[in-house]
Amino acid sequence: MDVDHNQLSSGKKLGRNVVAINRLPTDVTDTGSNLVAQDDLRSAACSPCSDKLELPEGTEELRRPAGIYAKLEYKGPYADMKDTYRWLYGVWLPKSGFEISERPASEAYLNSPVDTKPEDLRSDMFLPVESQS
Repeated sequence: MDVDHNQLSSGKKLGRNVVAINRLPTDVTDTGSNLVAQDDLRSAACSPCSDKLELPEGTEELRRPAGIYAKLEYKGPYADMKDTYRWLYGVWLPKSGFEISERPASEAYLNSPVDTKPEDLRSDMFLPVESQS
C-alpha cells in the first residue's frame, strides 16, 4: 500500500457531478465501513456523464452534493483502502480543523484492475467535510 498523505488537499470544492448507477468507475458510499454494521452498508457504482445523456430505463441518477471535500490520492490494492480510511478518519480528521459532513464519501478509480496489478491501482478518495463550529 502506497498512500501519499502529503497529497491530501482539504477544502477542495467539487461541483454537482451527474453520475449514473451501473456504470463505473466511481463508488459513492454513504455509510463508512467502520462506523456501521456490514449489513447496513450502502454504496453505488457510478460514472460521470453529461446532463444531456438519456439514461437507460432502470438506471438511477445520483448527484454528488456540492461542498468541501478532503481528497487523498491512494495507490495500492482496493482491499487495503480500509487502513487509509482509518488514518483519514482517525489521524488526519481530528487534527484538520474540519468535521465530517452528512454528505456521502466517494472514491474515483483512476485505472482498472482488469489490466493493472493490485499494487499499482490508483484511486482518489473524497471525504466530505465542513469547518468546525
